[in-house]
Amino acid sequence: MVIEGSIKAAEWILNYQTPMGAFTETPNYTHPLDSKTNPTLKRDGYKNVSLTAQVVLVMVDILPGLNGHIRAKVNIAKANAISYLERKLESLDDPYDMALVAWALTKADSAKKETALNLLDTMKRVEGNKIYWSREPVDFNPMVYEDSQKPFIRPKNDQKWDAHAVETTSYALLVYIAREGIGIIQENIVRFLAVMRELDGGLISTLDSVAAMEALVEYSFRARLRDVTDMRITLEHSANPNFTVDVYLGNTYDLADLRSFDVSLHSVKEGKEVRREREMEKGWFM
Repeated sequence: MVIEGSIKAAEWILNYQTPMGAFTETPNYTHPLDSKTNPTLKRDGYKNVSLTAQVVLVMVDILPGLNGHIRAKVNIAKANAISYLERKLESLDDPYDMALVAWALTKADSAKKETALNLLDTMKRVEGNKIYWSREPVDFNPMVYEDSQKPFIRPKNDQKWDAHAVETTSYALLVYIAREGIGIIQENIVRFLAVMRELDGGLISTLDSVAAMEALVEYSFRARLRDVTDMRITLEHSANPNFTVDVYLGNTYDLADLRSFDVSLHSVKEGKEVRREREMEKGWFM
């Protein structure tokens, strides 16, 4: 079914393609709304690979629903944009640009998709059993040891490139799933995205959460995680040996529901016992 709004949107987008095949920001904004696509001194408005890659992804999705002359125009525009990305591919040195371009070329079935995957692979960062892409290294949850010498994992500290790393890694995950299916590399990429989640279940910002959700849904579908989910988890609290909660996670309609439990904690401060109630929250487990 052809939606009239899609036709008008496609015609509007084509107005901002340059003769080189790239897409530029509209004159209404001095700087793009997404700062990661903001041209630098090395990438002026006619060399914006990240924005062009985003448009290619959109055109690949909408082409099946277009007919007639507008379909032909969008198809030509897509081909020119892909050619532009292929020419710029080997000169890219930013992980965000590389991941986004690699995903666009993969989804568009470009002849350079294998080259894009190889170049993307050279930019990955490996930290233990986690793989990610970022302009700078990401520090994960610090481990501390109390008097009992039991290890405790503290919350992750916010860092400059957190949102950038999540979005970039999400595009990379989509590339690896499309090219290689499900394997240890894909699993380790998912581990990184899992530790970057906030308490509310989302990630750092709206944009990177949407990108991560797309990648994680594709991973979950390919790995058939819902079909094989059958876990029983025991929660214990070191400060209260009498506290034990068993949680079952199975292939049921409430798999993604938030579970919460009341925990009574006792602490001594200035000779007086202070009792306070805290809530232990569990979203989903890796």
